[in-house]
Amino acid sequence: MKRLHRYLLLEFVGPFIMTFFICSFVLFMQFMWRYLEDIVGKGLEWPIITEIVIYIFLIMVPMALPLAMLIASIMTLGNLGERNELLAMKAAGISQMRIFKPLIFVSVLISIGALCFNNYALPVANRKLSILLYSIKQTRPEVLIKPGAFSKNIPGYSIKVESKKESGALVDVMIYDHSKRSGNVNITVADSAYMGFTPDKLNMQLTMFHGKSYEEKKPETRKDRDNKPFSTISFDKQVYLIPLDGMQFQRKDEKLFKNSYYSLPLKALSHAADSVYTRADNWAKNYAVKLRTISPLTRQLAYDNYSDSIKQKVEAPKFKLDSVLNLDTMLAQAPLNVQKVIYNRAIENVRSNQRSLIRSHDDVGLMRVIGNKYNIEWHNKFVLAVACLLFFFIGAPLGSIIRKGGMGLPLVISILLFIIYYVIGTTLKKAAQSGTMPIWEAMWMSTLVYIPAGLFLTFISANDSSRFNISFIFRPLKNLFKKRVLKSKRNDSNKES
Repeated sequence: MKRLHRYLLLEFVGPFIMTFFICSFVLFMQFMWRYLEDIVGKGLEWPIITEIVIYIFLIMVPMALPLAMLIASIMTLGNLGERNELLAMKAAGISQMRIFKPLIFVSVLISIGALCFNNYALPVANRKLSILLYSIKQTRPEVLIKPGAFSKNIPGYSIKVESKKESGALVDVMIYDHSKRSGNVNITVADSAYMGFTPDKLNMQLTMFHGKSYEEKKPETRKDRDNKPFSTISFDKQVYLIPLDGMQFQRKDEKLFKNSYYSLPLKALSHAADSVYTRADNWAKNYAVKLRTISPLTRQLAYDNYSDSIKQKVEAPKFKLDSVLNLDTMLAQAPLNVQKVIYNRAIENVRSNQRSLIRSHDDVGLMRVIGNKYNIEWHNKFVLAVACLLFFFIGAPLGSIIRKGGMGLPLVISILLFIIYYVIGTTLKKAAQSGTMPIWEAMWMSTLVYIPAGLFLTFISANDSSRFNISFIFRPLKNLFKKRVLKSKRNDSNKES
C-alpha cells in the first residue's frame, strides 16, 4: 500500500504544481491589466517592478489553490481511469476511500496551509502592495506632453508642442514659466527641441534650437509701468532645465494601510469589526440627530427672542417655563405676526432635523458597511481554505467517473464549476457587504451548495462509476426533439398526399 500511495501522490503532485502556476499566471495577468495604466510611464526601477510582481503573485495564491486542486484532482483520477488503473485497484479489493486516503491527507495539509497563508502572509502582501500602488499613483509621470495641447503635468510650467517626430524631436515648442508665480511674463519658443533627463532624474532637460526667450521686467518707476519693459534673447541652442521635485517615486509609510480590512489577520479582523459596530451603535444612540425641542409654541420663547418693537405689542408672560401650559391656547392668543414667526421657525426646525437624520443615517450605514467588510474578510480566509478540500471531493470522484485525463475535458469542467462557485460567492458577498443578507450565510452559501454535489459524486464513484451515466439528464430532451421531428415529417407527408 505504501508503494501505491507513493505512486498516487506522484501522479497528483505534478498536475497540481503545473495547474497552480498556470492558474496563478492567469489571475496575475487579470490583476495586472487593472493597474497597468498606473504603473506604465512612471520611470520605475526593476526592483520596484519585481516587488510588485511578487506581491501580486502572493495575493493570487488563495484564489489559485482551489482551482488548481479541482483541475489536478480531475486530471489525476481521470488519467488513472483512462488507463484502467483505477479499475484494477478496485478489482484488487481496494476501496475507493482507501485509494483517496493519501490524496485526502495532502488536501487537508493544503487547506491548513492555505488558512495559515491567508492569516499571516496574505495581510502582509496586501499591505505592501497597497502602499506600493498608492506611492506609484502619487508619482507624477515623467513624460506626458501631448502634441497640440498645453501640458500642465509639471508644476509651475506649461509646455506645448505642435508635433513629435519618430526620432523624438519636438517641433514648435512653447514654454510658459510660472515658477515665480508672476503670470505669463516668461515665455520661451523654439523651432525644435529634444527632451531628456539628467542622470539623477531630478530635472527634465530640454535642448532647444533656433528660438527666443521673452521676459517682462518688473516695473520700478511710473514710467516703466507705461512702457512695460521686457527683454528678448535669441539663441541657436539652449539647454532648459525644469526641476522635477516631488515627481519621482517615493515609498509612503505602511501605517497608512495598517488598519485596512485586507491587511489584518483573523484576531485583528474580529476586534476591528466589533469596534466599528460598537462605534456605529454609539453614534446612532448619542451622536445621531438630537431633535431640538426649542418649543417655539410657547409665548415665553417668543417673547425672549423677538425684538423690542414686538415685545411692546405682546404682553409679557406671567408664567415660568416649567409650568403646565396649554400650548394651543397660548398660540391662539398670540398676535398674527408672532404666530407666523413661530410657524416659520417650526418648519425650519423640522427641515434641519430631517437633514440631520438623513446625514446621520448615511454615516451610521457607512460605518456598518466598513464593519461588514472586516467580517467578510474574516470569513473569506476560512472559505478559501475549505474550498481546497471541497474541490478535491468534487474533482476526484468526477475524474474517476468521466475517466478522461489531460487538459481537455477536465479543464473545461473545472473552469465551469469554478466560475459558478465564484459567481455565487461574489454576488452574495456584495449583498452581505450592503447588509441585505447575513454575512455568514452569504460567505458560506457557495460552499453549502457544492457540498451535496461532492457527497453525491463521491457516493456514485465509490459504488460503481460505470453505472452512472449522465446521459439520463438529457434523455427527455432528446425524446421530445425526436417526437417533434417525427410529427413534422408526418405533417409534410400528409400535405404532399
